[in-house]
Amino acid sequence: MRAERIGGSWFVSLPLIYPDGSFATVRIEQRGDLFRVSDNGFTWREAEDIDVSKRSFGQIAGAIAEGIGVTVDERLLYVEVPVVMLHRAICDVAETSWRIIDRLFERAFADNEEEEALAETLTSKLIGLFGQGMVDPKATVFGASTNEWTVSAIVKFPDHNAVFQAVGSHSNSIYKASTEFRDLSALKSGPRLIAVVKDTASLGQKLALLSPAKVLEQGQADELYRKAAA
Repeated sequence: MRAERIGGSWFVSLPLIYPDGSFATVRIEQRGDLFRVSDNGFTWREAEDIDVSKRSFGQIAGAIAEGIGVTVDERLLYVEVPVVMLHRAICDVAETSWRIIDRLFERAFADNEEEEALAETLTSKLIGLFGQGMVDPKATVFGASTNEWTVSAIVKFPDHNAVFQAVGSHSNSIYKASTEFRDLSALKSGPRLIAVVKDTASLGQKLALLSPAKVLEQGQADELYRKAAA
């Protein structure tokens, strides 16, 4: 543990490590006869780093915090206790924060698995449609920014290339693909851009972020894949 006084508050870091390597930290403020122990919004900031929506954060944080006895106030976790319960409060808030982030990262990882499974199915489909020699799985391509992107597959034609990118329903996958497509679309004589999703309805309004690319659903007809790549 490490404690540091900043202004009128104490910040205590505990040996509970978030997935990004940082430590769970609580803030202690004295309010009359009580002490408020909060996460100072650190949990929400960790969640923001992996593009968790406020609604998803609230649902998961509320369920976990209720079981431990911690209050969730929008983006803040806290309890108010007398000094005799201060040690317990520090542990409870830190544990709640750690459990919330662990659950959110677990969900994000599951969504990455969804994208990987979609990419494997996509690659098999493209090889079946265009032949092994024309398909380059997990290929890299440079965008207009000179950034190198790893895409699900590139189909190579004599006069152009077609980039296929599997896109999961999680925000991380959508935002990454959106940035990738915009960078590649800025190239002079750039490749055809095709996003492949499991279900367009599951993306909701975020579907518009993939606008630089043609969007296909996983189960659509082979002819639509051929047309998009041509």
